Amino acid sequence: MSPACFGFPGYQDNKLIINARSETAAEKKTFADSLRDRRVILSASGFYEWSHHDKEKTKYLFNLPTMQAINLCGIYKLVDGAYRFVILTRPANESVIEVHDCMPVIVGEKEVWPYLIHRNAAAEILATASPMLLRKPA
Repeated sequence: MSPACFGFPGYQDNKLIINARSETAAEKKTFADSLRDRRVILSASGFYEWSHHDKEKTKYLFNLPTMQAINLCGIYKLVDGAYRFVILTRPANESVIEVHDCMPVIVGEKEVWPYLIHRNAAAEILATASPMLLRKPA
């Protein structure tokens, strides 16, 4: 695949859409065809979230305790001749909920190819629980 830019164009004030809720993406015009036909895995060492539960907006790094990389589920599309992607999110599990109410959809190595290749497998994977993560102040 070619290099891609982060975010789908938004409809208001030229703001980028950087996340799509996995539980409703199939119903949304902006995301439905990409979820059906253009799924991508983004490998990262972790992700950052800013706490929405405290006044200081503390920044945290989340990653897996036993792996150097995590696999984030995303979708992509071609916009004005350039590939663009968003990260799929889900409600936060116990390891993230104290900081933020949602988190990226994270899959293990065994789920990468099924997520990328098979629609039905992708739907099942999006409905499964995310792994527990380590949280560190950044």
